[in-house]
Amino acid sequence: SSGINAEYGGDDLTCCSKCRLRKGTNRSEVFKEDWECCRCFANNFSRRIDCYKCHTKKPPINPKYPDDWICPDCKGVNFSKRIDCYKCHAPKPLNYSNNY
Repeated sequence: SSGINAEYGGDDLTCCSKCRLRKGTNRSEVFKEDWECCRCFANNFSRRIDCYKCHTKKPPINPKYPDDWICPDCKGVNFSKRIDCYKCHAPKPLNYSNNY
């Protein structure tokens, strides 16, 4: 059947590509921690390590600026000026390098 999915460009698990409302849930927003699959463009919960739809691995997190750092404990991306992680408060590792 073609219904709202065909009309708005959604897939079998979302009502449309614009709102990403997951069928059977009240969730209509994409959270900043969630990630979009680079292969099939499905929206995935942040906790997933691979895409629920096509099983492509979650891409590595890249800081926005070269001096920013990624927390080794929680994988939170931190501004370079921070001495501890904004998310889990772990200390910034000594001699941290992003390996750009």
